[in-house]
Amino acid sequence: MSMSNQELFNRLQQLGCNPPAINDKNRMFALALIYNLELEQGINQDESLMEPEIIEEKFAYNDQR
Repeated sequence: MSMSNQELFNRLQQLGCNPPAINDKNRMFALALIYNLELEQGINQDESLMEPEIIEEKFAYNDQR
């Protein structure tokens, strides 16, 4: 599925960005930014569904690394 430049612009706005006009020169950057922002949202949403103890263990594990 291909998104138009206007659809990319609108999606970036929905994700809280203030993007410039999307054109052929910055289209790939816009797609990558949307991908990264949606990935971060998914991770944050997953963490909000976890039990607090699991999150604390995850942070403790990351601190040890």
